[in-house]
Amino acid sequence: MYLFAISDPDQSKSIFEAVAFTTLGLLSILVVVHLILRFLDRTPPEFRRKYRWSKWDKLVYFGFALIVCGLGATSFFSVLILNGMHGWWLVAHLVGAGGFVVLVAVMSLTVSIRFTFVNDLSPSNPDTASMGFPLSAKIIYWIILLLSIVVVGVILLSMFPFFGTDQLDQLIDVHRMSGLALFILVVLHILLVTWNRI
Repeated sequence: MYLFAISDPDQSKSIFEAVAFTTLGLLSILVVVHLILRFLDRTPPEFRRKYRWSKWDKLVYFGFALIVCGLGATSFFSVLILNGMHGWWLVAHLVGAGGFVVLVAVMSLTVSIRFTFVNDLSPSNPDTASMGFPLSAKIIYWIILLLSIVVVGVILLSMFPFFGTDQLDQLIDVHRMSGLALFILVVLHILLVTWNRI
């Protein structure tokens, strides 16, 4: 009945732990491979494709990425090491969540134009151009925005008095898994948009 949800909280936690550890390992390997390939790339800087970002775009995008990584860190550490999110880790996660909600809204209104599927790269129209990002970066960007709605929406939904304990556990499972997917996609997106910048 509930997508991505498992009725047994212990089984859900063990699955989340396995997926999280595997994901963190694979992402670490991916980042190292990315840096090695970037280091070995001998393309002269003047021939690399440049993406035009305003300072505001950079600030909003990398602020969002930093908050997602911070939320991931508080979540992974507290759930995987402390066996539950409580105390100051929960407070840090909730404070970061406020910044996350604000930056998702700002990013959707300002940075999204950089990831449209229209390839208008004319110098005369820099503000509306899609800036030549690869198609994969554009697709991942829009999935990130949709997952952000799921991550926030599920928690907001759980605040209403409509659900019992089992359903709240299932909503938290959806929040965990969609948050993990969001973290993965943000790291991949950072690698894609910084490919020619490192």
